[in-house]
Amino acid sequence: MSRHGPERTPTRTLQLRGSWRANNRPAPAPPPGGPPTCPEWLDDEAKREWERIIPLLAEMGNAAAIYQAVIAIYCCEFAHWQRVRRSLQGDQFTPGTVERSRVVAEANAAGAMMSRLAAKHGLTPADRFETEATPEPSPAARFFEQTDKSQYFTP
Repeated sequence: MSRHGPERTPTRTLQLRGSWRANNRPAPAPPPGGPPTCPEWLDDEAKREWERIIPLLAEMGNAAAIYQAVIAIYCCEFAHWQRVRRSLQGDQFTPGTVERSRVVAEANAAGAMMSRLAAKHGLTPADRFETEATPEPSPAARFFEQTDKSQYFTP
């Protein structure tokens, strides 16, 4: 069943706006499992993209085994997009023909899918702050973590 109404505003966006609603949301749970492993069935171009992207996602906290399929699809779309764009650069398609239009449409579709998947993992500058894995602790939480509580509370 689909959800009604506008999409939920990400917690990080609310924090940047200074909204009180950001404080009412629970902290996101870290993704289960360790880092994803590269699927054997990826072709060479997709594997190169996998090797490039996984360290970046791990640095951002967005690389987990549970995301393996989505990341693999992104890498496949990236490889497909590269192949189609390379074929358009050659002289095999005459500009204005049906064949070239079909290949351009295929490249655009692969690029759109790749962009949607990239946004889900925060790989675009506009989406990066919306997909942070763990939020910053509030100033009050930092204060209470660093303060010796024994001076305020008796055992």
